[in-house]
Amino acid sequence: MTDKPIGRLAGKTAVVTGAGGAPDLLGVGAAIAALYAREGANVALVDISAQRAAHTQAVIAAAGGVSEVFQADITSHKACVRALADCAARFGGVDILVNNAALYANPSMADDEAGVRRLMDVNLFGTMNMTEAARPHLAKAGGGAILNIGSIVGLRGVHGPAYSASKGATAAYTRATAHLFGREGIRVNYIAPGHIVAPQSATADAKTRNLLRNANLLGVEGDARDVAEAALFLASDAARFITAVVLPVDGGVTATTPSGMAYAILQSASKD
Repeated sequence: MTDKPIGRLAGKTAVVTGAGGAPDLLGVGAAIAALYAREGANVALVDISAQRAAHTQAVIAAAGGVSEVFQADITSHKACVRALADCAARFGGVDILVNNAALYANPSMADDEAGVRRLMDVNLFGTMNMTEAARPHLAKAGGGAILNIGSIVGLRGVHGPAYSASKGATAAYTRATAHLFGREGIRVNYIAPGHIVAPQSATADAKTRNLLRNANLLGVEGDARDVAEAALFLASDAARFITAVVLPVDGGVTATTPSGMAYAILQSASKD
């Protein structure tokens, strides 16, 4: 992790969706927003909950950063257009978009069709709404970066087909928009977090968290800051020649096989 900020996003304006936080543990969106602000960006905190976004704003302000809350439901295209326009008016433009907002659920069409459609509305169509709303602002700025926060479940077959489908479709959307936007100077990349300690997983019992920690090649527990550091690099000018990339932040989980993961877990268990 970086000990001191070096201004890698100085003069930039970043929009982060799902940027709300909780008092006890910053989620991925809040961690990205806080790190971006620490590196000099003006950060637009877009969240359906203004209260949760205000918590992240307070964290940023305490560290001397600049941010503004923009309450919006990303399932509404008009709301996304309005949020991007308000952000551009407030900060003078938009350089970076991070599509982080998502629902974490596993509904099925048989038992909860409305839940599946809501999941897709947020995870896939919300990303599409924000991306289309941001495109003209990024092009006007001479280019920029879009990051879609996905999941390793969008790359591998696991339980929760609806959630996996939403993240897999977002990976495909990333590659298509990278192709479409490239000559406008807009880079589009996808980050696939693995077993990350975040609000939705931090309540897991110690046995489950230990199992997930051991189910990667490093044998350590990843957290939201690991994802934020990757998002910082991909948004910065250091990644100016990187687009259409799917980057797992997963301790190597997707690089091995189920038997390899099982072996790592058994090895760790034998040492405990």
